[in-house]
Amino acid sequence: MDVFYAPPGHFDGGAVTLRGDELHHLARVMRLREGARIHIADGAGLMVRARIERLTPEAAFCLITERLPRLHEATRDVVLVQALLKNPGKMDWIVEKAVELGVGRIMPVRSARSIASADKGARWRAIALAAMKQCERCVWPGVDAAVPLQDALDLLGDAAVLCCHEEADAADTIERAVAGLPPGRPIACVIGPEGGFDEQEVALVRARGGLVVSLGTRRLRSETAAVAALARLSL
Repeated sequence: MDVFYAPPGHFDGGAVTLRGDELHHLARVMRLREGARIHIADGAGLMVRARIERLTPEAAFCLITERLPRLHEATRDVVLVQALLKNPGKMDWIVEKAVELGVGRIMPVRSARSIASADKGARWRAIALAAMKQCERCVWPGVDAAVPLQDALDLLGDAAVLCCHEEADAADTIERAVAGLPPGRPIACVIGPEGGFDEQEVALVRARGGLVVSLGTRRLRSETAAVAALARLSL
């Protein structure tokens, strides 16, 4: 079933209204008509099943037939702390796949070895929205403005920090680290740039109480490491 997005303010009791880009996609791209059944997500944790009751050039007025809170959302909050990459297309891809794999927030960071392109927050937020709808989630993950690694670590609250690093002991796996955490504790998955984090950055993670974990014996590209790590954390 097609998924559309409406901000929480567009929900009114048993009805919801689609306007703007979502209306264009519904009426002009998908060519849906009155009576069609759709899903609508509010981006804040609610998915509803709805029926298009009335369609005008300004809006689609839909009747809610079922509420599905937290549909397809993870049981544990996961934040991706991703070092900026040189190739902006790779960052686009990471944002898309991270949302598909259930992250609740993406924090781009600048690191010592980053050869980074510009911060493209608005583009990444749009990619996150499209990915949310594609995989039938109901939370639109936030994509923060890029900050230095230290600042990102300071913003993580009580999240358990797991930093994936090629020099970690192979026995220190993500699965082993997660097994030692209380149920429901948020996790921050930290991924370095093309050249990896330097020693000082790894020391920052450890000083924050973070664990340095291994993704195996093979050295992975940053974008591969992000997907490999998140796939193991996706619940």
